[in-house]
Formats: sequence, structure tokens, C-alpha cells
Amino acid sequence: MRLAGHFSSLELLFLEYVWRYALIIDDVEAPLKQRELLQQLAVQAGITKAEAELVLEALIEQLTMALARGDRVNLLGFGSFERSWRKSRQGRNPATGAPIEIAGHYQARFKPAQKFKDSLTQRSE
Repeated sequence: MRLAGHFSSLELLFLEYVWRYALIIDDVEAPLKQRELLQQLAVQAGITKAEAELVLEALIEQLTMALARGDRVNLLGFGSFERSWRKSRQGRNPATGAPIEIAGHYQARFKPAQKFKDSLTQRSE
């Protein structure tokens, strides 16, 4: 899937931001919250927080629709998203311990790109 044909310039700006800046967190114990991400995005991109929220919502919607269609979404240098089928399996009810059948279902999978993995390794050293 090519990004330019499916995303607006504002969405592409957001993707670039996520790829370069959003994952730089000083405190590993405190996860980056959506409102903090939106604030950082707005400041970095020179847009309002409301515009940053629209970009994030559009990105999530486009990604969700692509995965629902069965498309694979590749973000160069960041990674790829795809859906995969998880077959039905036997599980246990945690309250009673009784066996239950867990139905097969699709799930989203993310595979980080090598460049992304390398940047995480470099930042942790």
C-alpha cells in the first residue's frame, strides 16, 4: 500500500512525527498518553491541538479500514500492520476453571522495521 495515495499531507506529517519523535520518552515507567502525544505533535508540526487530533483520528480510521479490508499497511522505516487469523482454541474460565471454546478471530499485528528497531537500540544505549 502506498502512503501518498491514501493519506493527506497532514496525516503524512503525523506519520513522520511518530516515526521520528513520538517514541522518545525519558521515563519508561510513564507511558505517553494520547493528549501528550497530540500536544507534542501540535508543537512540532506547528498546528493546533485540534488539527493534530483530526490527523490522529483520520490515521486510525484509515489504518482500521485498510486492515478490515485485509490490506497490509507498510510505513517505511517504521513497520507494517496486517491482520492475521487466530484459529479457535481451548481456554479456561478464570473464575471457575471450566474449559471454554475461544472462537477464531482476526487480530492486528505490527512488525517493526529494522530501521525502527535500530533507532530504539541506539536511544537506549
